[in-house]
Amino acid sequence: MPGAEPGLAAAGEGDDAGGETPPIDVGDSIECSGGTCLIDRHWAQSLWSNPEPLLTDAARLVYDSQQHRFVCTTVEPGDVAHALGLRSGDVLLTINGLAIDGPEAGLLAYVENEQTEVVDLTVLRDGREHTLRFEFVGP
Repeated sequence: MPGAEPGLAAAGEGDDAGGETPPIDVGDSIECSGGTCLIDRHWAQSLWSNPEPLLTDAARLVYDSQQHRFVCTTVEPGDVAHALGLRSGDVLLTINGLAIDGPEAGLLAYVENEQTEVVDLTVLRDGREHTLRFEFVGP
């Protein structure tokens, strides 16, 4: 398709669903104030069970083998990561007290926190630690 990036299929090509995954509409699903975000539980669970829509965001969590940490990259306004208070360059330190120092720890945190009510995420930003709190609300 003219104008498409090389190696990427045009909308509808090579996609069993019949088209592109639309961008995620955060809408009223996330409300943040003072370092705490209230997240609609149903919305979060839908992304937990099918994280594919997150691929439409520019934001990525990339493992840096020299730091032994995951780093947020290309976080842009409109991304879920941005709505949650994350920024490009944030280095993920802990999730609910568990040091995220490798892919195995990241997977363990993902599995252990599936049904949690609160997630405390500590990141290193501009040389200072910041803790972001995510509380899942609603039915």
